[in-house]
Amino acid sequence: MKDKKCMLKKITITSIIMWNCFTLNLLTAHADTKIESIVDIGENGQNAKVYNNFSTLFDEQAKIKTSLLVSIIDDPYSNKQIAVIKTDGSNISAYKSVEGLTDEYGHEAGYMSAVLKWASSYNIGMELTNENSQFYKVSPINTIDTKTITSSIGYKIGGEIKVSDKADGGGSVGMNWSTSTSYDQPDYKTVLETDTANKVQWRIPVISTMNQGYGPYNRESDDSIYRNQLFMKSRNAATWAKDNFISSDEMPALASYGFSPGMIAVVIADKSEDISTFKITYTRNSDDYRMDWTSFFNGVHGSGAGWWVGGNIKDVSKGISVHNYSVDWKNHRLIEN
Repeated sequence: MKDKKCMLKKITITSIIMWNCFTLNLLTAHADTKIESIVDIGENGQNAKVYNNFSTLFDEQAKIKTSLLVSIIDDPYSNKQIAVIKTDGSNISAYKSVEGLTDEYGHEAGYMSAVLKWASSYNIGMELTNENSQFYKVSPINTIDTKTITSSIGYKIGGEIKVSDKADGGGSVGMNWSTSTSYDQPDYKTVLETDTANKVQWRIPVISTMNQGYGPYNRESDDSIYRNQLFMKSRNAATWAKDNFISSDEMPALASYGFSPGMIAVVIADKSEDISTFKITYTRNSDDYRMDWTSFFNGVHGSGAGWWVGGNIKDVSKGISVHNYSVDWKNHRLIEN
Protein backbone atom coordinates (compact mmCIF):
# COMPACT_ATOMS: atom_id res chain seq x y z
CA MET A 1 0.00 0.00 0.00
CA LYS A 2 2.86 2.34 0.81
CA ASP A 3 4.44 1.70 -2.61
CA LYS A 4 1.09 2.34 -4.27
CA LYS A 5 0.70 5.69 -2.51
CA CYS A 6 4.22 6.70 -3.56
CA MET A 7 3.42 5.69 -7.13
CA LEU A 8 0.20 7.75 -7.15
CA LYS A 9 2.08 10.70 -5.68
CA LYS A 10 4.74 10.47 -8.42
CA ILE A 11 2.10 10.24 -11.15
CA THR A 12 0.28 13.28 -9.74
CA ILE A 13 3.47 15.37 -9.54
CA THR A 14 4.48 14.33 -13.05
CA SER A 15 1.04 15.25 -14.37
CA ILE A 16 1.22 18.68 -12.75
CA ILE A 17 4.67 19.33 -14.21
CA MET A 18 3.57 18.20 -17.68
CA TRP A 19 0.45 20.39 -17.52
CA ASN A 20 2.47 23.41 -16.35
CA CYS A 21 4.97 22.93 -19.19
CA PHE A 22 2.15 22.52 -21.72
CA THR A 23 0.42 25.65 -20.41
CA LEU A 24 3.69 27.61 -20.50
CA ASN A 25 4.30 26.59 -24.11
CA LEU A 26 0.82 27.74 -25.06
CA LEU A 27 1.41 31.11 -23.42
CA THR A 28 4.84 31.76 -24.88
CA ALA A 29 4.47 30.37 -28.37
CA HIS A 30 2.86 33.53 -29.73
CA ALA A 31 2.91 36.70 -27.62
CA ASP A 32 1.44 40.11 -28.29
CA THR A 33 3.42 43.03 -26.97
CA LYS A 34 1.69 45.70 -24.95
CA ILE A 35 0.82 49.01 -26.58
CA GLU A 36 2.50 51.35 -24.11
CA SER A 37 1.19 54.61 -25.54
CA ILE A 38 -0.98 56.09 -28.24
CA VAL A 39 0.04 59.52 -29.50
CA ASP A 40 -2.41 61.77 -31.32
CA ILE A 41 -0.82 63.96 -33.98
CA GLY A 42 -2.32 66.41 -36.41
CA GLU A 43 -2.81 69.91 -37.74
CA ASN A 44 -5.41 71.90 -39.67
CA GLY A 45 -8.09 69.35 -38.94
CA GLN A 46 -6.03 66.41 -40.18
CA ASN A 47 -5.36 63.83 -37.47
CA ALA A 48 -3.42 60.59 -37.15
CA LYS A 49 -2.28 58.25 -34.38
CA VAL A 50 1.05 56.69 -33.45
CA TYR A 51 0.90 53.38 -31.56
CA ASN A 52 4.10 52.63 -29.61
CA ASN A 53 4.87 48.95 -28.98
CA PHE A 54 7.77 47.75 -26.81
CA SER A 55 9.44 44.34 -26.85
CA THR A 56 12.41 42.94 -24.92
CA LEU A 57 13.76 39.41 -25.38
CA PHE A 58 16.95 38.06 -23.78
CA ASP A 59 19.04 35.26 -25.24
CA GLU A 60 20.72 33.72 -22.21
CA GLN A 61 23.08 31.51 -24.18
CA ALA A 62 24.40 34.28 -26.42
CA LYS A 63 24.13 36.99 -23.73
CA ILE A 64 22.25 39.22 -26.17
CA LYS A 65 19.25 41.40 -25.33
CA THR A 66 16.98 42.43 -28.21
CA SER A 67 14.82 45.43 -27.32
CA LEU A 68 12.61 47.13 -29.89
CA LEU A 69 10.35 50.15 -29.95
CA VAL A 70 8.00 49.80 -32.92
CA SER A 71 5.84 52.84 -33.66
CA ILE A 72 2.94 52.06 -35.99
CA ILE A 73 1.55 55.18 -37.67
CA ASP A 74 -2.14 55.11 -38.54
CA ASP A 75 -2.50 57.99 -41.00
CA PRO A 76 -5.71 58.13 -43.09
CA TYR A 77 -4.05 60.71 -45.36
CA SER A 78 -1.17 58.43 -46.40
CA ASN A 79 -1.46 55.75 -49.08
CA LYS A 80 0.79 53.44 -47.04
CA GLN A 81 0.85 51.81 -43.63
CA ILE A 82 4.02 52.82 -41.79
CA ALA A 83 6.04 51.30 -38.94
CA VAL A 84 9.21 52.76 -37.44
CA ILE A 85 11.52 50.19 -35.82
CA LYS A 86 14.11 51.33 -33.26
CA THR A 87 16.63 49.13 -31.46
CA ASP A 88 16.66 51.27 -28.31
CA GLY A 89 17.54 49.29 -25.16
CA SER A 90 19.27 46.44 -26.99
CA ASN A 91 22.62 45.18 -25.74
CA ILE A 92 25.09 42.68 -27.14
CA SER A 93 27.52 41.53 -24.46
CA ALA A 94 31.17 41.49 -25.50
CA TYR A 95 31.41 38.14 -23.71
CA LYS A 96 35.05 38.86 -22.88
CA SER A 97 36.99 36.10 -21.16
CA VAL A 98 40.56 35.20 -20.19
CA GLU A 99 41.73 31.60 -20.31
CA GLY A 100 45.03 30.22 -19.10
CA LEU A 101 46.72 27.78 -21.49
CA THR A 102 49.06 24.89 -20.80
CA ASP A 103 52.37 24.57 -22.63
CA GLU A 104 54.84 21.94 -23.75
CA TYR A 105 56.93 22.30 -20.57
CA GLY A 106 54.09 21.40 -18.24
CA HIS A 107 53.76 24.79 -16.55
CA GLU A 108 50.49 25.55 -14.80
CA ALA A 109 47.79 26.83 -17.16
CA GLY A 110 48.01 30.60 -17.54
CA TYR A 111 51.62 30.90 -16.40
CA MET A 112 53.47 31.04 -19.72
CA SER A 113 50.51 31.33 -22.09
CA ALA A 114 46.98 32.75 -22.03
CA VAL A 115 44.28 33.98 -24.38
CA LEU A 116 41.84 36.88 -24.12
CA LYS A 117 38.59 36.57 -26.08
CA TRP A 118 37.22 39.95 -27.16
CA ALA A 119 34.52 41.34 -29.46
CA SER A 120 36.17 42.65 -32.63
CA SER A 121 32.93 43.47 -34.47
CA TYR A 122 29.15 43.37 -34.28
CA ASN A 123 26.39 42.97 -36.87
CA ILE A 124 22.86 44.31 -36.73
CA GLY A 125 20.50 42.78 -39.28
CA MET A 126 16.85 43.38 -40.15
CA GLU A 127 14.96 41.36 -42.74
CA LEU A 128 11.36 41.48 -43.96
CA THR A 129 10.39 37.83 -44.27
CA ASN A 130 7.30 38.13 -46.45
CA GLU A 131 6.89 40.08 -49.66
CA ASN A 132 4.15 42.52 -48.69
CA SER A 133 6.31 45.22 -47.09
CA GLN A 134 9.51 47.15 -47.81
CA PHE A 135 12.21 49.12 -46.05
CA TYR A 136 11.61 52.73 -47.07
CA LYS A 137 14.44 54.45 -45.18
CA VAL A 138 17.03 53.45 -42.57
CA SER A 139 19.59 55.19 -40.40
CA PRO A 140 22.53 55.43 -39.93
CA ILE A 141 23.67 55.33 -43.54
CA ASN A 142 27.09 55.12 -45.23
CA THR A 143 30.23 54.66 -43.11
CA ILE A 144 30.54 56.63 -39.87
CA ASP A 145 33.51 56.60 -37.50
CA THR A 146 32.48 59.33 -35.04
CA LYS A 147 32.33 58.39 -31.36
CA THR A 148 28.59 59.05 -31.02
CA ILE A 149 26.02 58.36 -33.73
CA THR A 150 22.59 59.96 -33.67
CA SER A 151 19.67 59.12 -35.95
CA SER A 152 16.20 60.60 -36.13
CA ILE A 153 13.02 60.25 -38.12
CA GLY A 154 10.46 62.99 -38.71
CA TYR A 155 6.94 62.30 -39.97
CA LYS A 156 4.33 64.65 -41.43
CA ILE A 157 0.69 63.71 -41.96
CA GLY A 158 0.22 62.61 -45.52
CA GLY A 159 3.29 60.36 -45.55
CA GLU A 160 6.29 62.71 -45.68
CA ILE A 161 9.28 61.11 -43.93
CA LYS A 162 12.62 62.76 -43.20
CA VAL A 163 15.77 61.11 -41.88
CA SER A 164 18.59 63.00 -40.18
CA ASP A 165 21.81 62.43 -38.27
CA LYS A 166 20.69 65.11 -35.79
CA ALA A 167 18.35 64.63 -32.84
CA ASP A 168 15.68 66.85 -34.40
CA GLY A 169 13.45 64.43 -36.26
CA GLY A 170 15.09 65.00 -39.60
CA GLY A 171 14.53 68.72 -39.41
CA SER A 172 11.48 68.63 -37.17
CA VAL A 173 10.16 72.02 -38.29
CA GLY A 174 6.92 71.24 -40.06
CA MET A 175 6.90 67.62 -38.87
CA ASN A 176 3.99 66.31 -36.79
CA TRP A 177 5.93 63.58 -35.02
CA SER A 178 9.57 62.63 -34.57
CA THR A 179 11.73 60.10 -32.77
CA SER A 180 15.48 59.74 -32.35
CA THR A 181 18.13 57.41 -30.97
CA SER A 182 21.89 57.44 -30.43
CA TYR A 183 24.74 55.16 -29.44
CA ASP A 184 28.46 55.31 -28.65
CA GLN A 185 31.15 53.45 -30.57
CA PRO A 186 34.60 54.65 -29.38
CA ASP A 187 37.40 53.07 -31.46
CA TYR A 188 34.83 51.37 -33.73
CA LYS A 189 32.92 52.48 -36.82
CA THR A 190 29.52 51.76 -38.37
CA VAL A 191 29.18 50.53 -41.95
CA LEU A 192 25.83 50.05 -43.71
CA GLU A 193 26.74 46.95 -45.72
CA THR A 194 23.32 45.95 -47.06
CA ASP A 195 20.44 48.26 -47.92
CA THR A 196 17.73 46.65 -50.05
CA ALA A 197 13.94 46.67 -50.08
CA ASN A 198 13.74 43.66 -47.77
CA LYS A 199 17.07 43.50 -45.96
CA VAL A 200 19.41 45.89 -44.15
CA GLN A 201 22.60 45.10 -42.27
CA TRP A 202 25.10 47.19 -40.38
CA ARG A 203 28.60 46.05 -39.40
CA ILE A 204 30.41 47.68 -36.49
CA PRO A 205 34.12 46.69 -36.63
CA VAL A 206 36.99 47.91 -34.47
CA ILE A 207 39.31 50.47 -36.05
CA SER A 208 42.26 50.81 -33.67
CA THR A 209 42.94 51.68 -30.05
CA MET A 210 45.59 53.12 -27.77
CA ASN A 211 47.25 51.02 -25.09
CA GLN A 212 48.42 52.92 -21.99
CA GLY A 213 49.28 55.94 -24.14
CA TYR A 214 51.06 53.95 -26.85
CA GLY A 215 49.79 53.04 -30.30
CA PRO A 216 47.41 53.08 -31.96
CA TYR A 217 47.25 49.30 -32.34
CA ASN A 218 44.83 47.25 -34.43
CA ARG A 219 44.10 43.62 -35.26
CA GLU A 220 47.02 43.47 -37.72
CA SER A 221 49.71 45.30 -35.67
CA ASP A 222 53.03 43.46 -35.79
CA ASP A 223 56.21 44.59 -34.02
CA SER A 224 59.41 42.75 -34.94
CA ILE A 225 59.98 41.66 -31.32
CA TYR A 226 56.76 41.92 -29.32
CA ARG A 227 54.47 41.31 -32.31
CA ASN A 228 50.91 42.54 -31.64
CA GLN A 229 50.71 44.68 -28.48
CA LEU A 230 46.98 45.39 -28.77
CA PHE A 231 46.07 44.42 -25.18
CA MET A 232 49.53 43.68 -23.71
CA LYS A 233 50.05 45.21 -20.26
CA SER A 234 53.84 44.81 -20.06
CA ARG A 235 56.52 43.74 -22.52
CA ASN A 236 58.77 41.95 -20.03
CA ALA A 237 57.17 41.91 -16.56
CA ALA A 238 57.76 38.80 -14.45
CA THR A 239 54.07 37.96 -14.10
CA TRP A 240 51.66 35.28 -15.21
CA ALA A 241 50.48 35.41 -18.80
CA LYS A 242 46.83 35.53 -17.70
CA ASP A 243 47.61 38.65 -15.65
CA ASN A 244 49.46 40.48 -18.42
CA PHE A 245 46.39 41.78 -20.26
CA ILE A 246 45.22 45.35 -19.73
CA SER A 247 42.00 45.70 -17.73
CA SER A 248 38.51 45.85 -19.19
CA ASP A 249 38.36 49.57 -18.38
CA GLU A 250 41.55 50.18 -20.39
CA MET A 251 40.18 48.34 -23.43
CA PRO A 252 37.59 49.87 -25.79
CA ALA A 253 34.16 49.52 -24.16
CA LEU A 254 32.78 47.63 -27.17
CA ALA A 255 35.66 45.14 -26.96
CA SER A 256 35.33 44.33 -23.26
CA TYR A 257 31.79 45.20 -22.14
CA GLY A 258 29.38 45.25 -25.07
CA PHE A 259 27.49 47.25 -27.66
CA SER A 260 24.10 48.97 -27.44
CA PRO A 261 22.91 49.61 -31.00
CA GLY A 262 20.67 52.52 -31.93
CA MET A 263 19.38 51.85 -35.44
CA ILE A 264 16.15 53.02 -37.07
CA ALA A 265 14.26 51.50 -39.99
CA VAL A 266 11.03 52.67 -41.64
CA VAL A 267 8.80 49.89 -43.00
CA ILE A 268 5.91 50.55 -45.39
CA ALA A 269 3.09 48.33 -46.63
CA ASP A 270 -0.03 48.77 -48.73
CA LYS A 271 -3.23 49.68 -46.91
CA SER A 272 -4.73 46.33 -47.86
CA GLU A 273 -2.15 44.29 -45.94
CA ASP A 274 -3.03 42.77 -42.56
CA ILE A 275 0.24 41.22 -41.34
CA SER A 276 3.90 41.82 -42.19
CA THR A 277 6.69 39.71 -40.72
CA PHE A 278 10.32 40.51 -39.99
CA LYS A 279 13.31 39.18 -38.10
CA ILE A 280 16.09 40.85 -36.15
CA THR A 281 19.56 39.27 -36.05
CA TYR A 282 22.30 40.43 -33.69
CA THR A 283 25.81 38.97 -34.08
CA ARG A 284 28.99 39.28 -32.03
CA ASN A 285 32.27 38.31 -33.75
CA SER A 286 35.17 37.52 -31.43
CA ASP A 287 38.96 37.38 -31.82
CA ASP A 288 41.47 35.63 -29.57
CA TYR A 289 44.33 37.83 -28.39
CA ARG A 290 47.10 35.51 -27.21
CA MET A 291 50.02 36.10 -24.85
CA ASP A 292 53.17 33.89 -24.77
CA TRP A 293 56.44 34.20 -22.87
CA THR A 294 59.71 33.89 -24.81
CA SER A 295 62.96 33.28 -22.91
CA PHE A 296 66.26 34.76 -24.10
CA PHE A 297 67.99 31.40 -23.72
CA ASN A 298 65.22 28.79 -23.68
CA GLY A 299 62.83 30.03 -26.36
CA VAL A 300 59.04 30.06 -26.34
CA HIS A 301 57.56 29.11 -22.93
CA GLY A 302 61.06 28.52 -21.56
CA SER A 303 62.12 29.69 -18.10
CA GLY A 304 64.35 32.68 -17.46
CA ALA A 305 64.54 36.33 -18.49
CA GLY A 306 62.80 37.27 -21.70
CA TRP A 307 59.80 39.11 -23.14
CA TRP A 308 56.13 38.74 -23.92
CA VAL A 309 54.86 38.12 -27.44
CA GLY A 310 51.30 39.01 -28.39
CA GLY A 311 49.28 37.70 -31.31
CA ASN A 312 45.73 38.26 -32.52
CA ILE A 313 43.73 35.46 -34.15
CA LYS A 314 40.77 36.82 -36.09
CA ASP A 315 37.15 35.67 -36.09
CA VAL A 316 37.55 32.67 -33.82
CA SER A 317 33.95 32.52 -32.64
CA LYS A 318 30.61 34.28 -32.84
CA GLY A 319 27.40 34.66 -30.89
CA ILE A 320 24.12 35.00 -32.77
CA SER A 321 20.62 35.83 -31.59
CA VAL A 322 17.61 35.78 -33.95
CA HIS A 323 14.04 36.82 -33.14
CA ASN A 324 10.97 36.87 -35.38
CA TYR A 325 8.11 39.35 -35.20
CA SER A 326 4.88 40.29 -36.91
CA VAL A 327 3.32 43.71 -37.40
CA ASP A 328 -0.46 43.49 -37.06
CA TRP A 329 -1.39 46.54 -39.12
CA LYS A 330 -5.12 46.45 -38.43
CA ASN A 331 -4.75 46.23 -34.64
CA HIS A 332 -1.56 48.33 -34.53
CA ARG A 333 0.30 45.62 -32.61
CA LEU A 334 3.77 44.12 -32.58
CA ILE A 335 3.70 40.35 -32.10
CA GLU A 336 6.65 38.28 -30.86
CA ASN A 337 6.56 35.06 -32.91
